[in-house]
This record gives sequence, structure tokens and C-alpha cells, in this order.
Amino acid sequence: MEIDALHHGSNWESCGAEVLKERVVAATEGDDWVTDSTYHRMLGDLVEKRAELLVWLDLPIPLVMWRLSPVGANPGATSSGRR
Repeated sequence: MEIDALHHGSNWESCGAEVLKERVVAATEGDDWVTDSTYHRMLGDLVEKRAELLVWLDLPIPLVMWRLSPVGANPGATSSGRR
């Protein structure tokens, strides 16, 4: 379940907290779902309460920042963006 897809409508507009909660409840009714986000500010602990297992990736900040950089996102590229 991609919560971003449930949250954003056309033109990347928010559906609002109440509509998002309804959509997440419907999407997590069954036993077979996985998500990559919690939207904790909008949903509170709704996702965590419905989950059977939580996996938290506590990656080092330098690694995360490197992966967000253009070079980290495209390992074959140089700092100028060329290969």
C-alpha cells in the first residue's frame, strides 16, 4: 500500500486527514499488506496498531545524504552528471 497514492490526488493535492484515514483503514482491512510510510502526523498510530510486524531502518545520516545526492542516486555518474 503506497500511502502517498492514497494521500495525494490530482496536481499532488492532499485529500485531508479524515479521508486519508478512511482510505488507510480500507486498504489495511486484510492480512496481506505492506507499506513504506506511516504519515504519523496525519494518521497517528493507525498504521502501527493495524500492523503485525514493524521494520525500522535506522540508517546512518551520511549514507542517507549520499543516497539523496545526484551521485548517490546514479552511482555510474560523476559529480558533473556524466558517465
